[in-house]
Amino acid sequence: MITAQEFRNKYIGKAIDVDGAYGAQCVDLFKQVCYLAGMKPFALGGTGYAEEIAKRFKPLGLDKYFDLVSLANIKYGDWVIWQKGSKDCPVSHVAMFVGKDGNNRIIALGQNQGKPQANEISLSTHGIIGILRLKVWSNSASKPKPTTSTKYKVGTVVCTNTLATSSTGGKVYKGDWKGTITKVIAGAKYPYLLNNGTGWTNDTGIDTDPHVPSTNTGAASTSKPATSKKQTVTLPKTAKGWNVYKTNVTPVIGNECGKLKPSKFGGLTYEILAKPQKDVVTIQTQDYGKVNIYVGKGTGAIIK
Repeated sequence: MITAQEFRNKYIGKAIDVDGAYGAQCVDLFKQVCYLAGMKPFALGGTGYAEEIAKRFKPLGLDKYFDLVSLANIKYGDWVIWQKGSKDCPVSHVAMFVGKDGNNRIIALGQNQGKPQANEISLSTHGIIGILRLKVWSNSASKPKPTTSTKYKVGTVVCTNTLATSSTGGKVYKGDWKGTITKVIAGAKYPYLLNNGTGWTNDTGIDTDPHVPSTNTGAASTSKPATSKKQTVTLPKTAKGWNVYKTNVTPVIGNECGKLKPSKFGGLTYEILAKPQKDVVTIQTQDYGKVNIYVGKGTGAIIK
């Protein structure tokens, strides 16, 4: 049986439909881990929604493979079930816990979270009715080990496209900077400190290609770095409807607050205000105000 970390690495970015019903749903990813653990194929029964995993825990035979745990003791690799009517999961949901995101929010790996493919997004803990821990995933085998080595050393001059206000994250800015690494905290989310205070960055944020850094030299904690060139998104004229979502909800079917009609106007173009998660952008509309829309591959959206 693979570990939780190996499971995450194997299925993130993929869309699987193990039961052949309604395409790649959140329950398909959960069923896949069940089958890997040795369970035979099963149907949820009841309403058929993800909440049945918690409501029919014993009748489904899940108690032989999972232990029920509390939110206070949640660990990497636990499976979380939300009931219908939840703040971010109005039609119920199941996803794997990968981390916390401040108070009353977690980062979860799941399918049908704005797109069919498995991805990681922030979800409210409101509406959680069950947390399952796979018995074969021990804490030591499931939890990813933090890195203890770093690619760059103190004294290295680097160009970076990302700066954070602290080694753990804080505010994160996009732009272009050049500086000398003056401190390294191995295992941190942003382990490299530039110029004793300009900001923190990591391997992903350090550019390998030459570029011209910005003139911003202020501390990242007090001065907002220069932003990159503004981008636009164009919704094609062939699209009759395009769901929009409030910025404080998960962009999944059932959470939409309205619908744009690109075909009515020969296509629509908006300035991208933010990219809160992969394949999701924030725009300002006339009818719905500031909203999020899904612009993943296959939608026809063009970003420039």
